[in-house]
Amino acid sequence: YEKALPELENALIWEPENTEIENKINEATLKLDILVRGQFVQERIEKAYSMYRKNDMLSSLSEWLVILDFEPRNPKAKEYVRKITDTLDEKQKEQSQKELMERKQKLVTQLLKQGNNYLYQKKYKEAIGEWEKILKIDSDNQTAKQNIETTKNNIKFIAQNLFEEGLKFFNT
Repeated sequence: YEKALPELENALIWEPENTEIENKINEATLKLDILVRGQFVQERIEKAYSMYRKNDMLSSLSEWLVILDFEPRNPKAKEYVRKITDTLDEKQKEQSQKELMERKQKLVTQLLKQGNNYLYQKKYKEAIGEWEKILKIDSDNQTAKQNIETTKNNIKFIAQNLFEEGLKFFNT
């Protein structure tokens, strides 16, 4: 899907009214997002299991909670959150919540950086994808919202400029 998207986007430039191309772009984007999310969640599950086996309950709980942020219906995550929270006392639960917030903030910071790196490389759709992941973790994140809006506006501006340049050549 990663290789298909740029080709499909180029095709759409040539045929902007072609709904079949647009549908394939949407389908590829969705499947790529599912694939990336699935890989991310699987890595987190392995990490959560590892910490659980090492009896590091707070770290394991934090990982399971991150998994639930991405997959709220994940039955294994729900099971382990319940198991672990049943064994924690109040102070440990407070500590766990604090650690969770710190982990979420760290993840948001990483996603912001990755999005900015993509933006710098002029990989606008990938940048937007990273910032959209932030909104799945923190739906009120104003930086991500602003970055998405600004980048989408920039894409429109670039497309319009390219179109106008193309028309110049076309009309000469």
